Order: sequence, then C-alpha cells, then structure tokens
Amino acid sequence: MKSTVLFLSLLFSLAFSFDEDIEYYTEEGNEIENSHITTVFRSKRQEGPGNATTVSDHHVYYRSQYISRGDSYWFELKGREGVNETAIQELFRYYVVWRMPFPFPFYGHILDRIAVSTGGFLYTGTFYHSQIHLTQFIAPLQANFNPSLNDTAKILVYSTANRFTVQWEGVHNDDHINDGEFTFQVSLFPDGTIHFAYREIPLPINKINNDEHPVEVGLADSFYVDVIDRFGRIIRYIYEYSRIQLNKTQELSNTAYVITPVPNCIIANSCESCSNISKQGIFNCAWCANLSRCSDGIDRHRQEWFIAGCHNQAVSTCQTSTVRPSPPQTTTPPRTSLSTGAEVGIGLVAVFLLVLIILVVVIGGVVLYLRLKRPVSGPQSQVVYKQKKGEQGLDFPDDTDGFVDKDELAIEVDEASIL
Repeated sequence: MKSTVLFLSLLFSLAFSFDEDIEYYTEEGNEIENSHITTVFRSKRQEGPGNATTVSDHHVYYRSQYISRGDSYWFELKGREGVNETAIQELFRYYVVWRMPFPFPFYGHILDRIAVSTGGFLYTGTFYHSQIHLTQFIAPLQANFNPSLNDTAKILVYSTANRFTVQWEGVHNDDHINDGEFTFQVSLFPDGTIHFAYREIPLPINKINNDEHPVEVGLADSFYVDVIDRFGRIIRYIYEYSRIQLNKTQELSNTAYVITPVPNCIIANSCESCSNISKQGIFNCAWCANLSRCSDGIDRHRQEWFIAGCHNQAVSTCQTSTVRPSPPQTTTPPRTSLSTGAEVGIGLVAVFLLVLIILVVVIGGVVLYLRLKRPVSGPQSQVVYKQKKGEQGLDFPDDTDGFVDKDELAIEVDEASIL
C-alpha cells in the first residue's frame, strides 16, 4: 500500500508534456487540468538589494553585471528573418509555452520549454499553475503589463540554435496607463548565460505599482515536495530556494544586465567532478551512488534525493580506486615428464573427490528440508516491519531549515488568481 502511495505521489509530481512547439494557456484552462493538487508556496528568507553602486554582483548561483551603456547588448529584431509575433500580445495576463531550440541550463537544470508571459517574464517551471509569477522565473521586468491597451504593442520571439530572445515592445503597465510605453528584452544562450536589455523604461522600477502584480527584476527557482494528507489528497509544496533580485534603483533605459551561471552541484556527472565543485567553496556538494547524482540537497530533485536515502548516504569525498600491484613475473621451470599411468591416477582421485562432495551436499539438503517441514513446537514466531517516520521523503517537517511558511500564499489551484 505504501509503495502505491509513493508511486502516485511521484506520478503527480511529473511535469505535463506537450506535443506542439507552442501552446496557449489561460487561467481557467490550467486550473481544470491541475484541480487535483493543492499548491502551497514557501520561500527562503531573502534580503532585498541594497543601494550598492558596484556594477558586478555575486548571487551564489549566478553572477550579474550591470552595464550603464548597454546598447551593444540590445539585439535588434526589426527586419530580422525568423521573428515570431505571439498571439498573447493582444491579451492581458496570458502566457504561451514555447519549445526551446536548445537545452537551456537554469540553475543547472535543463529546460526544453519556457512559458512567455504578458507580464514581462519567462516561467521556467515544469508544473503549470495559476501563480507562476511568484517563483521559478526569469524576469527582465515583471510587472502588471497589459499589451491589449495598445494596438501597436508586440511580444516577439526569436528562436535559433544559439539564441532565444523575447521582446516586449511598446507595452503599457495597467497601473500606469498614462506614463508611457515599455520596451525591453531577454536573451538566453546555450551555456546558461542570460542578457536583460532595456530600450525604453519610462518609470523608475521602484516607482512601479506592485499592488496588483509583483514587480521583479531577476531570477528565482524552487523545488516541489508532494505530500498525501490523511484524506488522500495530494498537497504540493513549492519551496523557493533562491531568489536573485537585481537593483531596482538603477536607471534601466538603454542599459543591460549580463547574468552568468556559477557551476553548481547538479551539473556534475561523476563523484570526482562533484568533489571538485565542492572544493570551490560555494556549494557543499555530495555524490549519491544510488542516483548517480551530485547535489547539496537543495535543487529541483530534492524529494527524489530523500526518497533514495541520499541525505544519509551521499559522500563528499570519493574513494580512490586501489590498483593492486601485479605479482612478480616468474619463469615457470620446465615441466618434468610424468608417466602416463601417474597422470591417469591423479585424474581418478580428483573425480572421486568431486562425486563425494556432491553426495554430501545432496544428503545435507534433504536432511535440512525434512527438519524445516517438521512443525515448530511452542508459540509461532512473528516478524514485524517498521518504517521510520519521515522515510521515503513523504513526511517533511512544516519548517524546513531556512524556509518559512507564507500562509498568505497558500492557494487551491482551482481558485481564480492572477498570472
């Protein structure tokens, strides 16, 4: 029974698969698909960015560089062949799922699809729900944008084997209709590098209203934990383990951000490479032989890591293989000649010993079988199996280290909500 529950838990945690390159979603359509799962959001405590004037920052998983004159990072799409206009540019609070032209590493995890939102961000999760703006995103400028307010507003996608660019062009913010148009873009590259480029941002970011929609510039990622409650319902907890908030006080018009990934545990494919990443002093990586995976336990595979027992069995130091020295080469002396009769005698003795051994094994097996069939006197013995609480990763504590509940963000997926 427990194995069935575990199988169902893992089954529901799988991402939805799509057959087409592009798929469009509304809130209503998604909520029907996912109404069997309750989603609860939890977030690691994050301190907001300070008023630092430095152009470079280290954010553990990524490094960022702010470029005040970022014209060279603007990728001009006008007149370029292969640019696609998306249907969501005439809508409000919609997103479209786009197949990536290359495997894109995000926090070390490989993505083959990304959701492009009217709200100025890309959703990078594999579980589509009505609160995708809260976490697992790449946000050049996430805000309450409404392309339907302007007939000339566009959301463009340029997709090639070495570049994926999304551009929000001439869009209005629904809370600042009279404050001008916003034009900006994000570009993704096969090595995981991300470019934010800005052409026209009429308002300081810290002046944009966030009452109806979060305002974000940066990245965030999470992992899922599925738990079955006493009523048999699946509760999906979404733990945000990283949020990178870029400085919102910087002037953004004609500027750019270059964001480069830092090698983390999840990219290692051997115990040795796992140990080498750990030696850099940024991540406490460990190698789990059960999964052949490197991790520090904080990534999208966290539940699988616990189910496999890696939190107890993973090692940070690899065992070096011991090469046994070859025995010294000796020269076999010439074989002395034996008479044919002696050789035959040795062979007969060997055959006799082999037959004797077989008889002993057979007789011993028969005796053991007869003894086991005899009824046991006295009370019957009983074997009891116990499962340690929390084993299989299905009973996580309410407060995971470094994470706090956000009760105000606990939602039922079938509730109406914003994108």
